[in-house]
Amino acid sequence: MKNALIIHDSDPTKTRRKREFAWYPWLEGQLELKDHKVFLQEMPLAWKPNTELYWDFLKEKFNYNSESLLIGHGSGATALLGILEKIPPIRKVNKVVLVAPLLTSSKKDEQGLFKKEFDWDNIKEKANKFYILYSEDDDGVDVEKLKDAANKLQAEIFKFEDRGHFEDGEILELMDII
Repeated sequence: MKNALIIHDSDPTKTRRKREFAWYPWLEGQLELKDHKVFLQEMPLAWKPNTELYWDFLKEKFNYNSESLLIGHGSGATALLGILEKIPPIRKVNKVVLVAPLLTSSKKDEQGLFKKEFDWDNIKEKANKFYILYSEDDDGVDVEKLKDAANKLQAEIFKFEDRGHFEDGEILELMDII
């Protein structure tokens, strides 16, 4: 069954309406038009993202399978990497898209994403294909760490000049990926 998981960025405002933000509703609609069952819900305590908490929330709600498309944005992309580590080896997904992934942070509220080093070999085995989108004018993205992650995952990189943290509008290039 074609399905898609979208994990949104953190929510420092604590509004619990992050799933309605940015390009998420647009992408949800595009995926539904392509017959994907889309899972886009508010992540628990999104103002303090935590991989373990997200995994506990998602493990019984989303069916990771060979037709799955997983998309994470910002801290949601980082959490997605940790979630991939936890998926049983027999559950390889089709594609993983990391939009402006946060691969390092000094913010106290984001440390639940970085409890340990990522097991890149394990993560790489959990998907057929990886994609990373980033913009050079995003101050939150460590480009060297991003390129290192892309190399370890053999990910295809989409580099932009002026998209910031991808918080506005649509990301039409996602349609080329899905």
